[in-house]
Amino acid sequence: MRRSTQFFVLGAILAVGVANGACGGADDAKAPTPVPSAAHASPTPGPAATYPVEPTPTPVVWNTVVAPEAPNAGRTDCPADWVAYIDGEGRFSICYPGTFSAQASTLSLNASSAPATDEADTSLSIVVSWGQRPYFSLPPNEENCALVADSLLGPTGSRAITLELSGRKVIACLNEGCVNSIQGSTTLAEDGSDKYGYVRFTVNYSGPTAQASAEALAILNSLRIEFR
Repeated sequence: MRRSTQFFVLGAILAVGVANGACGGADDAKAPTPVPSAAHASPTPGPAATYPVEPTPTPVVWNTVVAPEAPNAGRTDCPADWVAYIDGEGRFSICYPGTFSAQASTLSLNASSAPATDEADTSLSIVVSWGQRPYFSLPPNEENCALVADSLLGPTGSRAITLELSGRKVIACLNEGCVNSIQGSTTLAEDGSDKYGYVRFTVNYSGPTAQASAEALAILNSLRIEFR
């Protein structure tokens, strides 16, 4: 709850002649001569304040993705009935089941399975994007991943896990609850610098834990990052 502190300035009110005896109380006392008010020059108006105009944000355009089958896209390492999305800027590629629906912008991909109809179904979605900042402001580890659980709806716990993406070990946060998720990022530059930005990822999944977890990890492990 936001607290707002209000400050009140109390001014004293002077009552002139409240008691006649205060000024001597004489009936024939001369009234004080009014003192003309001093003339005040009108201030010269200064120039109007100007403020910088905020740039109009460019709206993100999402397009439906019709991804080719993985082998036809050069991703023979993925299951044959999966499709492969190739980032338009050549930053990354990823495979996912051909039954998924997907949309993409110039910066990210959002792919998801059909909504679950009962508890026996697996529901899964994945977002992979590029940005100039990592997914987390603090490096993922056991302590910092625990902070993630406090900010999400429903998770019962969070822990750090190690993934291997394109031959690089990447620490991510695994959040476990009614909806499980894996979140993290890695730099594009081989030398570890961030001048080329980050590839960020998040996978959300629910359903039978073992099956959903295995499918989520299989998709995430297919993420190929084109390090610069």
